Amino acid sequence: MKWLKRIIWLLGIPPLAFAITILTFYFHVAIQDGHLPTYNNPDPKYTGLYVYYATIIETSLTLWFYTFLVWLVIIIVYLFKNKDNYTNKPVVATIIFQVMAILVCMSEVLEWFVD
Repeated sequence: MKWLKRIIWLLGIPPLAFAITILTFYFHVAIQDGHLPTYNNPDPKYTGLYVYYATIIETSLTLWFYTFLVWLVIIIVYLFKNKDNYTNKPVVATIIFQVMAILVCMSEVLEWFVD
């Protein structure tokens, strides 16, 4: 079952990477401009920092969308196979990563980025 835990941890990386990089970009622009960015103010493509962050954000977002259902299936399999003796650590941690990424997607941060 160690391999299932490793896969769960591995599938938890894309949502965490997405949430961290897009929030880092958002607050980096806020520090640069002196205020939190809003829709089209400033346009993220013209901030000068877009070149550094865009590839990582877009790649991690794409990976997260593709791996979400795989992660969900593996979590279910892991919980059914280890009904009696399982550790919640990888499950709880990756659920937190997924929720973090979902909350970022529902916030103004993603709306500002895809503007």
